[in-house]
Amino acid sequence: MFTFPTIQDKLFFEMTPLIPTCEFSPDSGSFMPYALLRMAEIHGIGVVLDVTAFENKPDTTGGEDFLKTDDLMAVSINLDPEHCKDNYTFVCNSSDRCFLFKNGECIAEQTCERRSGEDERGDYWAVSITLSPDKLKELFGISTLDSVKVVRANMFKAKLDQPHRHFGAVAPFARAYDLFCSDNLADFQVLPM
Repeated sequence: MFTFPTIQDKLFFEMTPLIPTCEFSPDSGSFMPYALLRMAEIHGIGVVLDVTAFENKPDTTGGEDFLKTDDLMAVSINLDPEHCKDNYTFVCNSSDRCFLFKNGECIAEQTCERRSGEDERGDYWAVSITLSPDKLKELFGISTLDSVKVVRANMFKAKLDQPHRHFGAVAPFARAYDLFCSDNLADFQVLPM
């Protein structure tokens, strides 16, 4: 089982686990997109979802059909699966598009922090999303994970259409190329660190 850390101070966020993509669509051939997920609940701040994709020149059209045309990263999550049946998915491209979906329906544009650069692994682009305690209450009916034992989540690195179609995830999934399928989520044990 995967873990979902809860920490007391943002200073410790960089010490929480990085989870790499290790599950890939069977039609991907030798192309396995490399991306990383780091997530945690930080006391007093909320839940932070931090995703990084390593690619030289991500496709970004900026158009309304960016879900079909752009290189994407997405995090699907249900932070209280015992009481909440809704799955929320944050879908971002490498430039200016980041949206929140509820059960596959777009409900809002999402504020996020973006960065890009290069390190020993190559060129990357990254997105960080923070869900405040108020936002957690609005979406999941809880403002903290104190009483939650297991959350359901997955992160995807994908391009849903040609050219360079691909699909990778950090946890096993049931349906490739489906960013919103609830069967694509895995259990993450909430673990105070």
